[in-house]
Amino acid sequence: LVSRLAETVAHESTYALGWKFGGLVAAVVFAGFFALIGTRKGPGFSLVELLVVIAIIGMLIALLLPATQSAREAGRRASCMNNLKQIGLALLNYEAAHGQFPPAVIGPNNVPRERQFSWLVAILPYLEQSGLYDALRLDLPWDHPHNAALLQTYSHVLSCPSDPPAPAEEGFPRTSYVAITGADSTYGPGGV
Repeated sequence: LVSRLAETVAHESTYALGWKFGGLVAAVVFAGFFALIGTRKGPGFSLVELLVVIAIIGMLIALLLPATQSAREAGRRASCMNNLKQIGLALLNYEAAHGQFPPAVIGPNNVPRERQFSWLVAILPYLEQSGLYDALRLDLPWDHPHNAALLQTYSHVLSCPSDPPAPAEEGFPRTSYVAITGADSTYGPGGV
């Protein structure tokens, strides 16, 4: 059985290589277990038997680690999808309450667009962040000391756990989620 599995892994396609390797390890474990039982002569364990058991446990741990990492990544991916779902629902609730989707930026009109708040601030009450939204002063730019101190509190809904940490801009955390908010006039009509 072991030689057939080894031959299959070595000479045939790499399709389902993980299962083939797992079968090979299972066959070795099975053969080693029965070899230990068959050679048993006294009430104690020999050094060889102990080393074989430790090697088997090590192989099983080595096989389980990738599965654990895969499960963690699946959990992070599910959390990302849940965040996107919550943002989508918040956008729909905002639209139901106001009759339109939030504007690209909100805040004082007398400051440049890059100093105004993002559309994400408009949907904070619908993301269960009403306290943060009420504490922000929308008549001041986002980088005003009052607002800057509040924006240091980062909402977990606005970051994807699978996303590598984005570099903070001027000490402020960045979101993992963005939206197309219109054409950029630097590229002319219809630019991106």
